[in-house]
Amino acid sequence: MSKPVDVPLVFTLEDTVEKEIIFETRIDSGQVGIISVEVPENSPELIANPPGLEEKDRKIYNWSVTLECDRENQSRTFYHTSSIERVSKSPELEQKLAAVAANTNSSTSELLHQQAIIYAEAGAWFDALDALYQAQAANPNDSSIRADFIALLEQVGLGRVVQ
Repeated sequence: MSKPVDVPLVFTLEDTVEKEIIFETRIDSGQVGIISVEVPENSPELIANPPGLEEKDRKIYNWSVTLECDRENQSRTFYHTSSIERVSKSPELEQKLAAVAANTNSSTSELLHQQAIIYAEAGAWFDALDALYQAQAANPNDSSIRADFIALLEQVGLGRVVQ
């Protein structure tokens, strides 16, 4: 969130094929910045597409965020939707992540930062963002983590959210 809001935010994750809601939650947060949403363990499993699967055969999920500013006046409801795809890690990606994890000399934040770089290079944007978010939480004073975090957000026009 770029500004604090005092209205509930509703996050919805939907199966695009079955047209059913997998998960929905209301978030009451006045915080500025990125809000993390974790799908509960008891939710239906999200199918992971194997790497290289043709686009027409991929399983895609829609997610949306709704701000209900005025339940009586729907024109005051703000809504954003996008899609997300879960993709299985390739053997090459697994190997790179394992090599980083094997480096026991790295701190937690360094390990997460290195994982984020690997995810970003593989095109796994949400995984890269998650790893950078965790790395920044583990070491909020590391300017290189913060710079990479902002650069990743700027790739999709969200750099101002954290500045």
